[in-house]
Amino acid sequence: MGSLRVDYKLSFYDIWESLIHFVFFQAKSIERNEIQVEYAEINSVGQRDNGLSNNERRVSIVRTAGVVQKALRQQIEMERNSSNAIADTIQYPVIRAVGYIAGEIVRIGPAYESLIGSFRAHQNWTSCWADHYQAAEDLEMLRRINEEYSAQILSYETHHLKRIQLIRNSNVVAWPTTNLECDLNSTSFEHFQSGIEVDETEVDPQICLGTGYVIGLVPRGARLGDVIVRFWNCDAAIVMRPITLSSSSAEPCFSLVGRADVAEVLDRQATPGSDPRAEQYLSGAAVPGFETNTQHKGALFVNLDMRTLQLITACIST
Repeated sequence: MGSLRVDYKLSFYDIWESLIHFVFFQAKSIERNEIQVEYAEINSVGQRDNGLSNNERRVSIVRTAGVVQKALRQQIEMERNSSNAIADTIQYPVIRAVGYIAGEIVRIGPAYESLIGSFRAHQNWTSCWADHYQAAEDLEMLRRINEEYSAQILSYETHHLKRIQLIRNSNVVAWPTTNLECDLNSTSFEHFQSGIEVDETEVDPQICLGTGYVIGLVPRGARLGDVIVRFWNCDAAIVMRPITLSSSSAEPCFSLVGRADVAEVLDRQATPGSDPRAEQYLSGAAVPGFETNTQHKGALFVNLDMRTLQLITACIST
């Protein structure tokens, strides 16, 4: 209604943030046929969530955030690198996205420079897979994924590696059911942070192996037992850490560690508009051939603030 109002004073980040707010909170819901998952059934206790539209937006909002950044030609990232246009102040979660646990980290390998620069380091890395995957078909799958991913990361430059970073934000938490609210107090977060001892000027991430054929680069500070959380129909990925808040809590919460970069196991060009692997994981069912042994699986409700959402969706593929 009415006329468009143009404001040339807005930064690219302001434009992006306003549009994400509009899409998530105000835009008319569109039932997307390509998302096949039954959103009303994605919480692990089987209780129905009210309204298809809320779940649809939660599932697709991370992809949408990346699409909008791409439409703005990644100017937000350039703004942040060139000025203080984006304030690094404490923000509180406003977006409750739905992601899924793609796998649990079972091995952390060499740093990026060693991986691509040392034949011995690369050989040691590939030989350690047999400690976690014994079946010949599993090892063959890992070899195929690793070959494609190695070719991809070989061309990574400094700005690619900087995106794989620790994100220290105690407000970004996740939990597996809609009836469990996760609230990390300052004491528990300080305890969590004490487990991360890393020189934050170091931008050389490390390769990791996870259940579910997960191979990817993770920031310094990630450790065994952390999980890789992914989102529908995009390659956005984050590292989260299981946190048990009390002995009476049966379900673990998860706290953000940082952004990850993971290898794809799906040809997105062959399945435009859908992500069958994500859709089955979101519903709590493992895809044939991608079974995991982790105790953590299924959908996660992830509380994100706008700043973190922007950081994890810059330059993602959709």
